[in-house]
Amino acid sequence: MALRIPPQNLNPDPTVALATTQELIWTTIECQLVTPMYGGGVKSHTVDKEMPIRVSSIRGQLRFWWRLLATHLWRLGDTQAIRQAEADLWGGIDDKTKASKVFLRVSSSDSVRPITHGAVVGMKYVLFPADNETDPNIPHNLVPVGFKWQLEIAFDKNLKLEHSKPHEQVWEAIRWWSNFGGIGSRTRRGLGAVQIIKGNNLPSNIRTPISVQEAQQAGCQLILRTDGHNNAVSAWQSTIRKLQDFRQSPPVGRNEGKAHNRPGRSKWPEPDAIRRLSNSHAPEHAPKHPAGNLFPRAAFGLPIIFHFQGRGEPRDSSLQPLVKGNLKERMASPIILRSYLQADKRWVSAALLLPHAHIDNLQLKIFNRDVNYWTPHAAQHVSPIANNNGTDALSAFMNFFAK
Repeated sequence: MALRIPPQNLNPDPTVALATTQELIWTTIECQLVTPMYGGGVKSHTVDKEMPIRVSSIRGQLRFWWRLLATHLWRLGDTQAIRQAEADLWGGIDDKTKASKVFLRVSSSDSVRPITHGAVVGMKYVLFPADNETDPNIPHNLVPVGFKWQLEIAFDKNLKLEHSKPHEQVWEAIRWWSNFGGIGSRTRRGLGAVQIIKGNNLPSNIRTPISVQEAQQAGCQLILRTDGHNNAVSAWQSTIRKLQDFRQSPPVGRNEGKAHNRPGRSKWPEPDAIRRLSNSHAPEHAPKHPAGNLFPRAAFGLPIIFHFQGRGEPRDSSLQPLVKGNLKERMASPIILRSYLQADKRWVSAALLLPHAHIDNLQLKIFNRDVNYWTPHAAQHVSPIANNNGTDALSAFMNFFAK
């Protein structure tokens, strides 16, 4: 089998070198960041100045959106059938190793001038890994809004999958990625959001916004706020404030504090659950939450690091997911928050709730003990959920976001 040599001076897709020799027809898409990009390099939370936009990152995003659509919109079959179809198109292993039939490469004439994470005003809540960093050698810089690059895509000339339209599927995955995906870290919290500016020979609908109805057809729930914004960053900041208010800000997520530096008690059950499980608490913070030892906010993604302040309070702890009895490091949030460009070119705040059946059977561990995630009967005892007509934290948040 002959090797295909990747073009020079580009960020190549390594799969290009694995296919048989052929003349590829490349389609160019010009993209730009509309919110800052966090990380994106080989080293965690670090901008790679030589290669800020990586093909592997984009390929991973496109495969995710393809799987979601294949499962919930196109309904290509059961899990095994979809896994095989993914390997046929994107490469992988089912009964044998398969090369990708979709080739990507990235180039950019823009020079990268990273900015400090502190330059993004009011976003400490979403950039908390940067604020918590203790290693001075990790700067946690960001690639600023407006950075442009060219994404080029080509297909194997023999691409043909039975009972499907693979080219159209790939383009639709790109469309969903440009609406709700991103580049770098914490894309589900709106960082690294991407906008397609233009391109040659693109599908006519590639820049058409995903509608509420389309999202529903793909098993998702899309909420668009009516708050118009002048730019994507302002819309993004609005989405993050909604999540912060719901999870931990007064008067929704906690009580009002007696002083600026002394926040009130949380209205969620997790702090008191940890106090009970650890058998430790400050004299003035005896556990009393009526919902019991439940962890409803685990649905927003894991792990969750709990840090208490005050004498007698529990030590720092980490709530982690169990999958089939095995402890995992993380579970991605099923909620995507980001800015959304409407057909009228106005930016609005958007929340997309992905299919999340796996959350219902979520198992958790903390202090080396198995604990319960949630029971719907407790909703009446958790005011952020009850006051927003939810049965759990996810449904309540989507209702809260729409207000």
